Amino acid sequence: MMQKPEAALRMVESALAAGIHADYILMDSWFTTEPFVKSLSDLGQDVIGMVKDMKQRYYYNGYLYTLPQLAKIAMDRSNNRLYRSLMVRTRKHYLPVRIVFVRNRNKKSELLYILSTDNALSEDEIIRI
Repeated sequence: MMQKPEAALRMVESALAAGIHADYILMDSWFTTEPFVKSLSDLGQDVIGMVKDMKQRYYYNGYLYTLPQLAKIAMDRSNNRLYRSLMVRTRKHYLPVRIVFVRNRNKKSELLYILSTDNALSEDEIIRI
């Protein structure tokens, strides 16, 4: 018996060993944690995943912020765009990631958070993928 993230990491390692490669590993918020993203990055895999608003913090301009605090920085209230993003770094491993803040179409006051380790991707492309 093993934890789900460990099992998922072993499955990815097995797929890579079998010659199966992907441009991105997509995941829901349950798996998009800093330790798991770091493990996949160490394997050379880029990640795109939903992120839950929990107690995690990200570095932006030298300071630690929560996701809602980063969203306030990213979202310009005078602009009606449905999404924005910021380049940040994770707290423990200092991984450079882009977080896209997307307005929930069903509940305009709510934001969804998408993390990408491929910092060359645009907001549009992250959302599309």
